[in-house]
Amino acid sequence: MPQPTSAISPNVTRRELGVDVLPRQDGRAPDYAYQLQSQPGNLTVSVLNYGERQPGAETVHVQFSRPIEGCTCLSTTNGIATFSPSGTRLLLHDLFAIIAIDAHTMKAWHYVLPARTLFLAADWDAELVTGSTLAYGRPTTDAIVFGPWSWEQLVSTWRTGLGEQLTMSPNC
Repeated sequence: MPQPTSAISPNVTRRELGVDVLPRQDGRAPDYAYQLQSQPGNLTVSVLNYGERQPGAETVHVQFSRPIEGCTCLSTTNGIATFSPSGTRLLLHDLFAIIAIDAHTMKAWHYVLPARTLFLAADWDAELVTGSTLAYGRPTTDAIVFGPWSWEQLVSTWRTGLGEQLTMSPNC
């Protein structure tokens, strides 16, 4: 039975996926799964959440309809994928990595965190990237907000590619 589709923006839709037909991990079906579809970017991103493998650590697979640097799937802990409202850019992040992808060219850029720092959040504010970081052991009130960064600023200051210290494992 087809699952309902909802519009996130005029250019991006979200569809819940039936978990009973999806790939299993260690014999276990995903707890939940959904697809994001960008019409302008002609890109579909599937997010499969396999639930907690230990308290607070959810295994998430992010699958792409077109490869990024030869990669069609990333496996991460507590990973999040969001399209920009225009549907032309994709943002992926977990606690230790943030990757921005041009949905047309499938080129990627990553932000390098300072040592002993993690990402609390990353998201779109219109077509601008915003978020916050936190040094290890500090209270959340000490979070450092970054952005808003335009796509041009991001491309000129972030490093190209998925990243050398990738916490998102390629090709799950």
